[in-house]
Amino acid sequence: MRRLGRIPFTLALLFIIFVKAGIVTAQDSTPTVLEYRFSDYVRHPRMEQKDRLRGRVFRYGPGLEIISSIDDVEVSLFDEKMGRTPWESEDLASGSYRIRLERTGFDAQEFWITLRNDTRTVVVVVMVRSTGTLVLNDLPPDAQVMIDREIVKGREIKVAAGQRNLKVIAFGWEPVQTTVEVGSGETTEWTYRSSPADFSLDSLKAVPGTLAPDDPRGFRLVWSASGPGIGKILISSPDGGRIDTLDLDIDAPKGTIPWIPGSSPQQLPDGTYRIAGTANGNDGRTSSAESSLRIDSRFNRSPRMSYGPIPGLLYASGSSMLPPGIWQISTGAGFDAGLGDSDTTGGAPVSLSFRFSPAARWEAAAKLKIRVKDPFEQTEVGGDVSAAWRGAAYSGPFSANMALSFSYMGYSSDFSRIPADTADTGLTGFKFSIPMEYGWGNWSLVLAPGIHIMFLGEYAPVGTAGETGVGLYFEEDSFLIGGSAALRSPDAPGGNLGWTLWSGLEGRINMPGGGSFFSAYCGMRMLDGGPVLSTGIDFGIIG
Repeated sequence: MRRLGRIPFTLALLFIIFVKAGIVTAQDSTPTVLEYRFSDYVRHPRMEQKDRLRGRVFRYGPGLEIISSIDDVEVSLFDEKMGRTPWESEDLASGSYRIRLERTGFDAQEFWITLRNDTRTVVVVVMVRSTGTLVLNDLPPDAQVMIDREIVKGREIKVAAGQRNLKVIAFGWEPVQTTVEVGSGETTEWTYRSSPADFSLDSLKAVPGTLAPDDPRGFRLVWSASGPGIGKILISSPDGGRIDTLDLDIDAPKGTIPWIPGSSPQQLPDGTYRIAGTANGNDGRTSSAESSLRIDSRFNRSPRMSYGPIPGLLYASGSSMLPPGIWQISTGAGFDAGLGDSDTTGGAPVSLSFRFSPAARWEAAAKLKIRVKDPFEQTEVGGDVSAAWRGAAYSGPFSANMALSFSYMGYSSDFSRIPADTADTGLTGFKFSIPMEYGWGNWSLVLAPGIHIMFLGEYAPVGTAGETGVGLYFEEDSFLIGGSAALRSPDAPGGNLGWTLWSGLEGRINMPGGGSFFSAYCGMRMLDGGPVLSTGIDFGIIG
């Protein structure tokens, strides 16, 4: 019983050891000395590990233990080497001893300890790495300095003693990489000596690679060079005609120049445009780089509402897809309410969605959805993932985009639910659709036939349902407004869903700069049970 009563006291002492050691680490390397009698002795974890490795059963006795913050530190009593930490001895007579701890790369620790014949002394020592000062002379302006692959700032740098790998990169100069020996507690000076780099215009490309001709944010022409210089960037049409000339002033390793196709006097036709840069360096050398960009009316960086449960068909995955390399992230919230004799419970849906175009004909999207209900136990949590491939495009008096869209929609909280009491158009399962967008000036007509493959009911039977939607929209540079409707058929073999019609109005406002947007919707679900009113907002950024 006495042994059990000492457990809290033992744990407290062990805690004190580590806390004191931690304090010493943060402040200085002064040893922490603790003296134990048999009744209150705490075996240090490092010593317990050493006992296990040696197969030893420890028995208390007066003596000395030395535990360092890192193992394998050499221990010397006076000038005699005794071993390496964690180290202990029970053969020392009482009295004062001069102890020295040494390890390469760390400051030596030396102190005196007084031993008694009726206690066991435990010394906890924090080893501090040896440091020195490295002074860098004659560095070029804005030079980047790396020591042991880490970027450092300043001209006088405190570093660990020993051999250090030093790399200096300066715009317009050849990079320098070398090894510097830094003495412990000493100041080491190093002088930068290099030769100017041969000028070259290393790269030139357009980001993104494809945009619509009237995109308000335009392209970013990204270049990189090895040294300072001046030049021009020429943009040529698919037939070789000059479209625009941009000044190129090189005073940094990398830079960008904006170019907006819509700023040209004439509407630029679709096609691949050549961009060619030529520059003269301060050393008299001339260098050039070439690339291309594509103007394609099918791609529009305008945002698309991601949240709305109304099948905003202009926003259908695959219709009016993002340009390659462009992404959109948005969050939305709404409210559903049953009207009249509707038995649908109210809900507050929220979502976080992301869509990205990895290539010219591909787009992917993901959405996390939470629909809070009353009672709270019926709250649904789920997500959608989708992928779309752009098909053919046609031109003439109107334009047309066609895409094959595939998506998966699921609810993790209640996978087998029958969605007859929700305003959401989504179903647990898969959906295949072919959204088609027809444009005429600022007007767009969107059709989207599709089919659902669903998992419904307690034992997840497979069912199918058809869906057809139509939407009409008016869009300018700063806003969009329109309406849409979608009709979904009963499921086959039947028994879970009835005819369902969604309809409503949608709108979007682009924030200044074109990098963010705000949208809203209001609509109603009918036919299948009582009517349900849905409203909501959507906010996001696009880049």
